[in-house]
Amino acid sequence: MQAENPNGTVLVIDDDALIREMVKDALEPAWRVLEAENASLGLDMAAEAAPTLILLDVQMPGIDGFEACRRLKDDFATSDIPVLFLSGLNTLEDRIAGLEAGAEDFIAKPFDAVELNARLRGLLRHLDERKRLAASAQNAFTTAFSAMTSAGELGVVIEFMRSGYACQDYAALAGAALAALAQYGLDGAVRLRGSAGELVRTPFGEPSAMESGVLALMSGQDRIVSFGKRAAFNYPGVTLLVKNMPMEDPERVGRLRDHLAILAEAAAARVRALDAEAVLRTREQQMREVLAATRAAITSIESQRSAQRNQVVVALEAMLQGTEREFVHLGLSESQEDRVAALLRNASYEVLNIYDHADDASAGLREVARRLADDVSAG
Repeated sequence: MQAENPNGTVLVIDDDALIREMVKDALEPAWRVLEAENASLGLDMAAEAAPTLILLDVQMPGIDGFEACRRLKDDFATSDIPVLFLSGLNTLEDRIAGLEAGAEDFIAKPFDAVELNARLRGLLRHLDERKRLAASAQNAFTTAFSAMTSAGELGVVIEFMRSGYACQDYAALAGAALAALAQYGLDGAVRLRGSAGELVRTPFGEPSAMESGVLALMSGQDRIVSFGKRAAFNYPGVTLLVKNMPMEDPERVGRLRDHLAILAEAAAARVRALDAEAVLRTREQQMREVLAATRAAITSIESQRSAQRNQVVVALEAMLQGTEREFVHLGLSESQEDRVAALLRNASYEVLNIYDHADDASAGLREVARRLADDVSAG
């Protein structure tokens, strides 16, 4: 059986026989597909067959999909089985309800067979990775929770502001935010957005499709949004999603809302600072390239001018010598010859002075380039 169905078993709970048949056609033979026509039968089959995944409709007579999912997650025998809602309901409220019920993903009807297979395989890989990280994450969580107890709630925010401003990229900043949540004993996810792109992180690495979808939808909501044990804190460039607010302790919830709002605002400020630093680095690099090109151009101009000056000197000397040789044929007196020669020599000196003044201009350009280089290095 394992060779025929290498991916495992999928239990489809849907009151629509046509949908069950479509899912079966889409998944077999890569998956073994079990069918249940209502939630009550599906709950029994899940406990008995222990499927790899459960595809669950939302709107069914009797027990609806949300309630069925909650019962699956409350039952020790089925709580670890991933549940994916397969429904025509696809609003933000429906997705939040699915997340509240404990589902791992939400697939809209009508579905595409290729996408359905890809989503199921992707979810399996994601869950395997989470299981692999769970053991080490538990140790880290325990250590962070102990640190929170001794440091105090406000100290967590202060420590985040200190460590956050030392972060040099989005990944480090997201890690610092999640570490702060862990110190409060909270689980959640963070979404950062800026000129460097978008980054979403959870304590277990990459988010599930459900988490990514909810974070994207929540980023367009009010500054602070609460729904049951979950809360989202929105600031420009930052969305902080908390999954397990301690609703049994209203006073602590109030304090946490204040602290987490400050934390999210500080993270947003650091995102802006990182973006500004990136712009400055780009401009600095561009300035360095311009300076290098300017120096190369000055060196080239000076070299060309030096060569031209030498050529002019040779040409002027040749002209003077040629003129002096021609004096014998011009019938000039000696004083006239001297005067013509003096005029030509004075003109030659003026021409050479023009080149010498150009050297002063080059020196001035080099001084400007040096000062710009000093300013770039100091910045």
